[in-house]
Amino acid sequence: MKQISINPVKNHGIRSVGLILMLLLLVQGAAAASVLVAASDSSASARSAADYRCDGSSDQVQINQALDRLAGSGGVVNLAAGTFHCDNFIYVPGAITLTGQGEGGTTIEMINSGETDLPITVNSPEVSLSSFTLRGTGYIKITTSQVTVTDVAATNIGTNGHRYPAGGNGMFFIWADGTHNIEDVSFINCRAVDCNTHGFNLNAKGTAPKETRNIRFINCQATRCGFGAESRDTDITGFDLQEENDVYDIQLIGCIADDNWESGFHFEPGEDETPPTVKQGIVIRDCISRNNGQRNTLTYPYHTFMSGFFVSRNAVLTNCKAINNRNAGFFVQGGRNIIFNDCTDDGSSYGWKIVKWSSGVTLNDCTASDNKIWALWSAFADHITLNRFVQDNAGGLYGTQSMLGWYYGEPAYEQPVNDSYFDITAYGNHALPIINFNGTGNIYYLRWGDWPGQNGTAPPPTSPAQPNASFIASPSTGFAPLAVQFTDTTTGVPTDWYWDFGDGTTSSEQNPSHTYTQDGLWTVTLHVGNALGDASTQQTVAIGTNPHAGFTTTDRRVIDAGGTIHFTDTSTGHPNSWLWDFGDLTTSTDENPIHRFLTAGIFMVKLIATYGAGTDTEVKSSYITVYPVAQMGVDVSDGAAPMTVHFTDRSYGSPSSRLWDFGDGSTSIEQNPVHIYPYGGTYTVTLTVEGINGGPIDRATATLSVTGAPSASFTATPAGTTPPVTVTFLDRSIGQIDSRFWSFGDGTTSTEQSPVHTYSNAGTYNATLTTSNRWGSSSTTLQVNAGDPPYSPIQGVIALPGQSALPTDPNRERLYKDLNGDGAINFNDVVLYFNEMDWISDNEPVSAFDFNKNGKIDFDDIVFLFNLL
Repeated sequence: MKQISINPVKNHGIRSVGLILMLLLLVQGAAAASVLVAASDSSASARSAADYRCDGSSDQVQINQALDRLAGSGGVVNLAAGTFHCDNFIYVPGAITLTGQGEGGTTIEMINSGETDLPITVNSPEVSLSSFTLRGTGYIKITTSQVTVTDVAATNIGTNGHRYPAGGNGMFFIWADGTHNIEDVSFINCRAVDCNTHGFNLNAKGTAPKETRNIRFINCQATRCGFGAESRDTDITGFDLQEENDVYDIQLIGCIADDNWESGFHFEPGEDETPPTVKQGIVIRDCISRNNGQRNTLTYPYHTFMSGFFVSRNAVLTNCKAINNRNAGFFVQGGRNIIFNDCTDDGSSYGWKIVKWSSGVTLNDCTASDNKIWALWSAFADHITLNRFVQDNAGGLYGTQSMLGWYYGEPAYEQPVNDSYFDITAYGNHALPIINFNGTGNIYYLRWGDWPGQNGTAPPPTSPAQPNASFIASPSTGFAPLAVQFTDTTTGVPTDWYWDFGDGTTSSEQNPSHTYTQDGLWTVTLHVGNALGDASTQQTVAIGTNPHAGFTTTDRRVIDAGGTIHFTDTSTGHPNSWLWDFGDLTTSTDENPIHRFLTAGIFMVKLIATYGAGTDTEVKSSYITVYPVAQMGVDVSDGAAPMTVHFTDRSYGSPSSRLWDFGDGSTSIEQNPVHIYPYGGTYTVTLTVEGINGGPIDRATATLSVTGAPSASFTATPAGTTPPVTVTFLDRSIGQIDSRFWSFGDGTTSTEQSPVHTYSNAGTYNATLTTSNRWGSSSTTLQVNAGDPPYSPIQGVIALPGQSALPTDPNRERLYKDLNGDGAINFNDVVLYFNEMDWISDNEPVSAFDFNKNGKIDFDDIVFLFNLL
């Protein structure tokens, strides 16, 4: 059997974080309910003590039963040491911890030959997963907030050594599905090894809400993710942290990406999206990215990725190391506001690659060594700042260790680098350290560090950027007369200032003081400029006694039930007490409260601000939208018909109403209904829950497989009574139907679902429908009247003895029951038949008077006629 090794990650100085978290989990676990699930190969003592015992087949059934047992109340589900063999989903309800006995102790192997999408699904908040190894096609899928994953290893290698297809877009996968945002998710000491998909992936449906906020990766590792055409797709990375989602406050600390198919750490640029994706607050610290892209067979250097760190906007990388990556150690495409502090690259083709309309990128104390081509490659960029950059022994293609302004023949991107600052010391290769094609407005301090007499100290760097205006007003509120000191904090070296204090007075000083003598809310504007441009900014100064209530939220106004909102008081006029009403029967007296909304709905928020005898109220109607989190539990997901299923509503957020759609045309509004599936088929069950105050809705679905033959049924509707008659057949069968066979009774057949058939000849036909699936078949038959045949009288009928009128056929059925021809069938006809029976037999066509159709005239015909009276 093939063995794989999942090596531990270095702690990078934050071992105490994991220890504290483990202690917290232990304290919580001591107070919470706990159940034990044992695998088929668990120890005898564990199986004896277990609440649920697995048999090594469909073990997710017992695991889900244990999780459902704690649904609603919370607790801990412990998986004993051993291997759990699963072939379907595992659903983890809210406020539950699912934990094993360590990566080497507990293994969850998820394999199903007919299904690769086999996640451990987390749809409700306050969930913790820890201490197990996940193998096969399984992956962890998180679609909610407040989730922690600790000490979990994931690989597509099964226990049999086979590498299985990947089920999800990442072994650790956060999916903002367009119904709500996701925040507060942490991965600690987690590893993805030998995977056919991304190790870690953050993604979204592409439609708002799609925020992934406050996501932490601590001491995590992605190794050998992606195997080209064998994988889920050919663009597999170790950490794929942005595709369609918006990211806020993402931290990666002490993480390692090693030998992945594409890049190690990747943020998709996304500026061409509509609207562009958001990137804010990205922090990457003490991370290592090595050997990425080396197994990739795509053409180099024209293929974009295969880099150590691929970033684009609003990111700070500190003490990060890139080693031997096939493309760049650090790749910035279309970048804005990116800072590298104390970062190094060793042996990648390029140390830093900054291209395609990048601006505002800063490197502080960074080093590029032994690069195969260039230490720095930049084109179509401006306001790039290199402070104390060292390039050592780069390959020196075209006679230079760094290249600016050239971009292998792509006119759109082969643009110069302008308005930038380069403080570079070169070692090893004594070629020209840097060349810039057609660059303007740049400042260069270039040195050869190991040449005698060439060492020197660079002058203090002066940024060539245009200013970015900002200032501080102290104090910003108070009573008139109030002296306010204004301090300029503008970046970019402004050379002139213009202050407008909002009360008709101005100043050109850099840091003026101004005294306000009248009450009011004054808007202060600062204009700054230099040779490269100008900028302005505004703040308000509040002078007076009466408060003016106001507030906002610091992040967002749409959350899932259980999420928090940060409220910020923006009132003016010195309020010293606050009363908040959040619309959900809770209040707060904090100045800037953080409130958790446990109930789903749409809520108004009210703030009463008070100072002395003065108060003011701000009310914002329908201000906060809290989505319920729909989740369901089923006690059985497959079985034979008739199958009885107990459904459990495990939704989070106290929904005010719910609707179950059982997928077979029937519904229920009960909280925990019981439904019977009488026929075989695959049914999609949908639970829709709604918040209060006409609040938002959320949906959860589950798929049930019921074995059993279908029940055949149909209707037949003729169009007319005169041949040819066209009949429309409508299939109304119940259950899963894989095939149909119609026999129309006239020698013709069909396999359509609801065919239309034309009968050429009048008559009554037996039409039969047979429906089949893999479990059996069912048939039913209906008589179809395709019209009456044209009437033709029997020739040779004559009047009976003593009668003046011919016998008649009143029912037009070629039977002459009106023997005396008086237009009625009565007792006189019976007497006449009795008296003249022999004469009829000798002189009339027998078929006209053979009422019982036995081929002769006899007493039975008289009895038949008598019974008609």
